[in-house]
Amino acid sequence: MLPKAYAARMERLLGEEFPAYWEALGKPPVRGLRFLGGMGQEAFAAALPVGLSPIPYVPEGFYLEGEEKLGRHPLHHGGFFYLQEPGAMLPVRALPLRPGDRVLDLCAAPGGKSLQAAAAIGETGLLVANEIKPERCRVLAGNLERAGVKNAIVTCEKAERLAAAWPEGFDAVILDAPCSGEGMFRKEEGALAQWSQGLVERCAALQRELLAEAAKLVRPGGWLLYSTCTFSPEEDEENVAWFLEQGEFLLRPLPEGLRAFVRPGVGLEPCARFYPHVSPGEGQFAALMQRVGEEPRRDFPAGLGKLAQEAAEFLSQTLEGEPPAAAALPDGRLVIPPGRGLSPEGVTVREWGVPLGMAQKGRFVPSHWFFRAFGAGCRRKLSLGLGDPRGEAYLRGEELAGEGMENGYGAVLLEGRCLGGVRAAGGRCKNLYPKGLRNFR
Repeated sequence: MLPKAYAARMERLLGEEFPAYWEALGKPPVRGLRFLGGMGQEAFAAALPVGLSPIPYVPEGFYLEGEEKLGRHPLHHGGFFYLQEPGAMLPVRALPLRPGDRVLDLCAAPGGKSLQAAAAIGETGLLVANEIKPERCRVLAGNLERAGVKNAIVTCEKAERLAAAWPEGFDAVILDAPCSGEGMFRKEEGALAQWSQGLVERCAALQRELLAEAAKLVRPGGWLLYSTCTFSPEEDEENVAWFLEQGEFLLRPLPEGLRAFVRPGVGLEPCARFYPHVSPGEGQFAALMQRVGEEPRRDFPAGLGKLAQEAAEFLSQTLEGEPPAAAALPDGRLVIPPGRGLSPEGVTVREWGVPLGMAQKGRFVPSHWFFRAFGAGCRRKLSLGLGDPRGEAYLRGEELAGEGMENGYGAVLLEGRCLGGVRAAGGRCKNLYPKGLRNFR
C-alpha cells in the first residue's frame, strides 16, 4: 500500500497517467545488465542462463528475461557484465562525455554509473569514484576491481573536502544524490516502509548542500549531472530551480535520443522523469546542467613518490613489453596511477589507480586488481574458454596444472579476460584468487 500523501501527490502530478503508473507498480521489478565487453555479444548472450533483450537507450544494456541469479556465474566473476537496474543506466547516457575527460562520481556506490563513465572516457580519461560511507566504499572498489578498471581513483570523503582539494578540477561531475527512494518502491520494501514527508524534506536539504559543493568541482564550461531515484518535486525540480538561481549553471535538455523514454520535468521541462509505466525499469530523475564560461580543467601536483625496486622488478618480469609507470602514494602504497592532474593530498584515498601489491620479505606480492587490469598482458598465462572445467576449478580456489609454464607470477584468462592471478612453480599454479570471492558453485 502506498502512503496516502504520496499517492495523492502522484495522482496530481500524473493526472490521466496515474492508473498506468499504479498498474506498473503491481508488476515485478525489471532486471537489467550492462555488457562490459571482452567477447562477442552473441556468444555472451548464448552463455547466460537467461534471455536478453536490448535496452533501446543504452547500446550495451539488456533487460533480463528469467529469474536465474547471475552473481555467481563465471562471466560475472570475470567482469564481463554488471547487473544494473535499467532506469539507472539512463542519466549517464545524457552526459556528453569524451575520451580523456576527467569525471567525478560524487556519491558513487555501488558503482554502476562510475563504470558507465569509465567506459565513456576510456583509459586516457580519469574517473574519481567517491563514497562517504566506508562499507559502501568497499563495495564500490570491489565492482571497479572486478571490471578491471585502470583509470579510477576511489575516495571515501566528504564533498566539501573534495571541493577544497580539487576546485574546478573536473570536466563533469555526477551527483546521484541520496534521496527518499520513491522510484524504488516496487523494488525495495525498505524504501516504502521508511517514507515520510519529513524524510523528503531532510533529503532535499542534504541534496542542496551536495549541489553547492558539486558546483565548486566543475570547471567553467563543464557539466553537472544531478539525478535521484525519487519523484518528489522538492528533491528534484525545486532543488534544480534553487541551484540555477545561483547563476553559475544553465539547464540543458537531454539528448534527443533519450527523450522518448522519459516524461519532462514538472515545471522545468528540460529535466527528465523516468517512470515505470513509460519505460521498463524503476524510477529516476535527471537534470543536465552546464557551468557558464569555458576554461580548461585545473591540474594539481601529483605528490607521488618513487617506485620500490622490488615492484619495478616484478613489473619487468611479469608483463610483456614496456611495463606501465608505477609510483608510491604518500602512505607508502604502491600503485599504477591513472594519469596526471590530481594529488592525493587532503583527501581520504581508498584506491589510487590500480593497486600494485606489497613488498614482503624481499619479494613482491601483487594485488588481485593488478591482475584484473593487466593480466591479459602477462608473460605467463593460462587461456581458457567458457566451459573449460579449469575455469570453474580456479574460481573455487583450486590449484591448477601449469605444465610448461615458467616459474613466476601469471594470469588465468577466460575468453581473453583475466579472472585473476597464479604463481607458477614446478609445473603447478598456486591459486591467487581472493578467498572472499570464491563463491562459485
